[in-house]
Amino acid sequence: MLSPLLLALFLASPGPAGLRLPFYDWGACPFECCTYRQWTANAPTAVLNARRGNAPAAFQLKAGDTVEGLTGVVVTTRAGTAKVFRATTLGERQIKVSPGDQLLLLHYQGEGYWKFWFRGHISSDQLADINDQAPDSELDLRIVTHPLTVWWVKVRNSRGKEGWTEQTDHFDHMDACE
Repeated sequence: MLSPLLLALFLASPGPAGLRLPFYDWGACPFECCTYRQWTANAPTAVLNARRGNAPAAFQLKAGDTVEGLTGVVVTTRAGTAKVFRATTLGERQIKVSPGDQLLLLHYQGEGYWKFWFRGHISSDQLADINDQAPDSELDLRIVTHPLTVWWVKVRNSRGKEGWTEQTDHFDHMDACE
């Protein structure tokens, strides 16, 4: 059996161009107006006692049950890519990119914003999506492939029990803009 340290080193393997995958964005809420607060289950949902698919159930929710959305983590297991066509500066870190550069996309954040990795730096900015109809000559960059991600959320039920689920589509009232 692998020791926890060896297992962690094995799982945190270098991804494309040095990005370590899986990438964990703790506390992320990955869509416009996403918020952790009281949510309502809209379908039966198994809430697990650990953040892994084969973990035992901590408790079950029925449609209509309310929970407190406490926090979450977006886990990126495969980075997406965006191709740069024009020199530009991106994100709050003012990262300079040039034609031919490739950004590694970590996950969607909402309103066209994506968290990305470039040469050891993580930032976010609005990026044209793959379905954008503008020709490449009119864009600074374009998303070529989307990342593979899973969003795990930690919730607490009315009895004070806490657990994790990746069935985030089983909840209403996650959107503060509704």
